[in-house]
Amino acid sequence: MSVAGQRRTRGAGDSPDRGFLARITTATAFGEGLDGYDLGTISVVLPALESSFGLGSLESGMLAASSLAGIFVGAPVFGFMTDRFGRRKLFIFDLIAFVILGVLQGTAGSFAILFALRFALGLAIEIGRAH
Repeated sequence: MSVAGQRRTRGAGDSPDRGFLARITTATAFGEGLDGYDLGTISVVLPALESSFGLGSLESGMLAASSLAGIFVGAPVFGFMTDRFGRRKLFIFDLIAFVILGVLQGTAGSFAILFALRFALGLAIEIGRAH
């Protein structure tokens, strides 16, 4: 019997790409977890920010929603950009931006700067989702 005649059909759990699929699934899960972490951590530090920056309820609410606002603004923009410039380039930019913006949050000395950084983080979250 020839080699071609020895082919067997693959079952549902018999894929040679299982390792690749496991890596992609893990990376996706950690990516979504990181997005959730970024969106949720503000609730833990908000009381301290209120006292150190002297925030009122309006500013506190704006700060809490800043990343989410960035996601809403970034969705139509970065969906288009990933199609135009390529997903790989924007994904690399996203990773770099996410790290830099995350670190810069710790150095923010005012409400306005922290709001802008968290809004930009929301944009970075959306770049990551656009691919």
